[in-house]
Amino acid sequence: MFVGRWREMILVPRIGGGNEVRIGAGASLLVLVALEASLLGSGRLLQIGPLTVKMWLFVAAQLYVIFRLLTFGRLKLSTLAIIMSFIVLLCFGVTLGLLRHSTLELVGEDIKPLLYCFMLCFFEMVISTKKQLRMIVRIIEFASVLMSVGYIVVITLLFLGFMNFATVYGWLSVSSQEFFFRGDSGLFFYKGALYIGVGIICLAFERSRIAKLALALSIIGIIATGTRGFLVGLATVILAHVATGVLSLGKKVKYIGLLCIGALLTIALVQWALPDKTESDSVRVEILHEVEQGITPLSSVFGNGFGIGLDIGTSQISYLEIFYKQGLLGLTWWALVFILLLMRYRKARRINYLSAQPLFLSVIFVIVESATNPFVNNPIGIFVWLIALVGMDVLSGARSSTALLGKRELAVP
Repeated sequence: MFVGRWREMILVPRIGGGNEVRIGAGASLLVLVALEASLLGSGRLLQIGPLTVKMWLFVAAQLYVIFRLLTFGRLKLSTLAIIMSFIVLLCFGVTLGLLRHSTLELVGEDIKPLLYCFMLCFFEMVISTKKQLRMIVRIIEFASVLMSVGYIVVITLLFLGFMNFATVYGWLSVSSQEFFFRGDSGLFFYKGALYIGVGIICLAFERSRIAKLALALSIIGIIATGTRGFLVGLATVILAHVATGVLSLGKKVKYIGLLCIGALLTIALVQWALPDKTESDSVRVEILHEVEQGITPLSSVFGNGFGIGLDIGTSQISYLEIFYKQGLLGLTWWALVFILLLMRYRKARRINYLSAQPLFLSVIFVIVESATNPFVNNPIGIFVWLIALVGMDVLSGARSSTALLGKRELAVP
């Protein structure tokens, strides 16, 4: 009797055929993965033993995938194509790097963040209903509000004189790879703050008053980051929504007006409120020069290989990093993944436009942000891509999904 009740709690119909499969652990693991991805940046904040929490969750997710495959779980052919082509490119880049006398340590540092792409298999196996997709969106919204409140509190205390820069620096400098300070003004950049922007996009499609309050807090929070790229990214998202959204002419004019006001506020913020950006801009210019000097006709196609970095260090521009190490082949792989996303988005928007649109716009946000920061080739940005890829399938009904998104549907903003 006890065994029967236990089986009833952890077994549900198999995705893609068969009688039953254990996914209770998978659903719980999904929550942990989503919380970690949307709150803890690139994963270096928390470490348990020899590995970070992100790495432990990654290992657990891959073990889950292996278990499902051994019990005759299925994956889409497009997923297998993505993973197999990714493995081929990975092996090619590693071989090139080693042939050019790079060390295994440097090669490992380059491929480690990219391995997060393997999470696509886990997400496909675990996310099968709109309810589960909705849960992930809720987690991202929660992370956005939580980080925004943190930013607002710290900046307010600094402005009022209750805290000084030395105090803030002492708190956050313990993880120098996640937090970056803008001079001694007290402003700081947290890698995970990307999810404030993603949260804003999701919250903008909500109806409730609480969601509108959360949206307002998140907007203030993203301004408090003092990051131009985030504001430019959101402006691009508005343009993309005007171009692809189901909007009346009046709403399109309203959005264009908001965009113009936002542009003026951004210019004012950069000119009078933010620290001098000359140094960070000069670094990006130097990166461009180094890439130009280090690329040959052959390496422009195949790349220089993993472990072969720039003298200035890791590129802040994701696409230059991909181009320098994997060449046009690497950029083409990402472009093809985006084309697949577009194809799934076209199907999903016909059935669940109000749910598909924020997922699509979130990917656009990550793409734009990756022009100035290493997001698209980092677990921070890869998580958004993978959730969007799987989510579009769920929303279009391409996968087995009977649960509803909830009593409240997302509203057209």
